[in-house]
Amino acid sequence: SSSSSSSSSSSSDVAVSYVLRAPAKRGRFLAAKARELGVLPGPAFGKLTNGQAVTTPAGKVVRPEECMELAEPAQSLAVVACPTPAHLAGMARILTPEALGDLGGLRFVVHLAPAAVLADARYASWAAAVSGPQTQHIFANRVMSPERCVFRASAKIQARLAQRVPGGLFRPDATAIAERDADGATPLQAVAPELAALLGERAIVADMCMQLVLHPQSRRGLHPAEPDDNADLSGCDTVNLAGQSDCPAPSGGAGKSSKGFSISFLGTGAAIPSKYRNVTSMLCRLPAGEDGRAPSAILMDAGEGTTIQIGRLLGTAAAEKLLREELALVWVSHMHADHHLGLLRILHERGPQSAPLHIMGPDILGDFLACCMRGDPSITGKFHFSPIVRSNTGLAEIVAAAETSRQADALAAELVRCGVARLVSVPVIHCFNSFGLVLDLASGERIVYSGDTRPCDELVDAGKGADLLIHEATFEEEKKDEAVGKKHSTTAEAISIGSRMGAKFTALTHFSQRYPKVSPKSGAGEETRVIVASDLMTIFSSDLDAASAATPEIAAVLAEFEADK
Repeated sequence: SSSSSSSSSSSSDVAVSYVLRAPAKRGRFLAAKARELGVLPGPAFGKLTNGQAVTTPAGKVVRPEECMELAEPAQSLAVVACPTPAHLAGMARILTPEALGDLGGLRFVVHLAPAAVLADARYASWAAAVSGPQTQHIFANRVMSPERCVFRASAKIQARLAQRVPGGLFRPDATAIAERDADGATPLQAVAPELAALLGERAIVADMCMQLVLHPQSRRGLHPAEPDDNADLSGCDTVNLAGQSDCPAPSGGAGKSSKGFSISFLGTGAAIPSKYRNVTSMLCRLPAGEDGRAPSAILMDAGEGTTIQIGRLLGTAAAEKLLREELALVWVSHMHADHHLGLLRILHERGPQSAPLHIMGPDILGDFLACCMRGDPSITGKFHFSPIVRSNTGLAEIVAAAETSRQADALAAELVRCGVARLVSVPVIHCFNSFGLVLDLASGERIVYSGDTRPCDELVDAGKGADLLIHEATFEEEKKDEAVGKKHSTTAEAISIGSRMGAKFTALTHFSQRYPKVSPKSGAGEETRVIVASDLMTIFSSDLDAASAATPEIAAVLAEFEADK
């Protein structure tokens, strides 16, 4: 494969395009035709297939083209990114017909460009110049491509949970609702008439799970989504939402206090995503204050796919508002990929007017972000990183302060804006530089998050009297030896930590993907009530009892889908 880049005046505005080439293929040897011409099977056949002429016993010269099908040129596919009209000159200079190779073998050009670029006459001229006789042009952008729910099986589960589980803990997948309400694909003619006239029927609007096949030759071409990829979403939008708010937030719907916090579980699985659970992230939403303080949000860990999960939870517009305006801090517990790889996408979603996002985590996370900036300068200036630095007590404590004089104290000032009185990072028992979190709110509520850990006395002491403990429960008790070896906790151990801490509620999360339907076993004391978290579940501080009582019904719904598999 080869790649090219075109840029405007700034190094942060680089666009990368790709050309993928399969090798040229010689024509098929026609043995029957060679025999007719008097060629004897054996070495002479080999010479012909290698492009050499041979002489028959009768003295006749037979050339390869007489008994071979025409050779096929190298087949290629171009993926072209041109994000703004300012990139057009550079793109056209680099992606010339000569650079794309034999246009007779150029099967597909995938256009990743907004409507403003497609409507530009320069782009139309370039597209026409690089079109071969068989080239098809695939257009993918937010204006033209139809709204689609990507995680279709998961959306059906989400709809069933919203129907069956009381308390407003679940809502239908917002992307399924968007697909229902969408008008379908927008034709190129409506966006770029000149380009549409030049390309005619070769212009195709991209759709989810569409396949572009170069090889094998028997399947070469453009294939729409397979039936299973577009699974029926009927029923995903038939939930009675009476009394619920437009999106899960601490201001909530009917019966929800406007003064409490909410926690939305964006991912409750360990290591890798599965059908039921994405990797770890929790969204803590804090309400507006009586002093005029605006609503705000904190992410506890940000595994890959976190932004997608926020979109599924809230819908496109509300997700954009949260990521650009309300999100104040991302706190990362440790450096395992399933806890931080979603950071870069979050930074990309920040708008030009967004304040720098506060990111806090182990000091090596700062090195990771600095390395990412060298590869992607567009994230420069979009965040402030605060390393977790332990004090003599072993804890890393930040007390909110309204007035600060140093950039290092900027996070303390931001905590005041969020309604947080104190943030403590607690060393826990997992990999090097792993931490748990104690979050004391100005309202007097305490949230504790364990990160990944074995049962940890330091966390118990630091989190005493928590209103909500969110604790990892990677394994069931039968796998305790494995939990010890991998420095994780079992379900029973997590519940025991909640009891020892005196937590009012303990929410279990970070389940091994071998347990899609984990439910708590014995070990819960009367003073501790247990919540088993599921993806896209939102619990409200004003009604944690409802979340705890919902565990059996959630397990029943997931069991039904597992039985249907």
